[in-house]
Amino acid sequence: MGSVMNLPAPDFPGFGEPSADDGLEGLHSELARLRDELDATRARVRQLEEAVDQDPLVPPVLNRRAFERELYRTWSSSRRHGVAACLIYLDVDGLKAVNDTHGHAAGDSVLRHVSRVLMASVRRTDKVGRLGGDEFGILMERIEVHEARRLAEAIRTHIGADTLVGIDCGVAISVSVGVASFDGSDSGYEVIDMADKAMYAARRHRRGVATLGEAGPVGV
Repeated sequence: MGSVMNLPAPDFPGFGEPSADDGLEGLHSELARLRDELDATRARVRQLEEAVDQDPLVPPVLNRRAFERELYRTWSSSRRHGVAACLIYLDVDGLKAVNDTHGHAAGDSVLRHVSRVLMASVRRTDKVGRLGGDEFGILMERIEVHEARRLAEAIRTHIGADTLVGIDCGVAISVSVGVASFDGSDSGYEVIDMADKAMYAARRHRRGVATLGEAGPVGV
């Protein structure tokens, strides 16, 4: 049999090499892959940011750090652009007694119930945060004080109408609520202080909801 001759490849320009079209197709594929990875990374970053901002016991309610960030943003917007804004400040009445009598699991159930009512009652643009063990805040923009008070009263009535079934017996739930306007305030913390004072005035006078006016606390 004759031997197979090793003939040299034809000496044509580009023979046996990837074409320009092949190279572009590869670049497009790589670009698409990188875009998919970037979209997935951005989605994961958003998830982590949301998780970091949420209170671990009552998500998606904001934790205090995230709420204070939104408080400053709201105060700055109100001051710079004259946007009407209000803070509703709520304190769960007798939570310590619930914890002592029925256990912390019952107390946690009360907090989760209050959180669900708050989240279901506010607008999509409002911010709900847990500021302490039994304290919650609602930041609202483009709303007047009388409207915020009306919402606060509706929330208080809704929460008070429910009896949470605990381990051994039903637990009655109530909240005291203070409302403050951002108008004329020197800082977001001043707004919190005003709403906090209104809340304690509401509790002291058994009004349920109060706001701070020029003549002192005024019930709804």
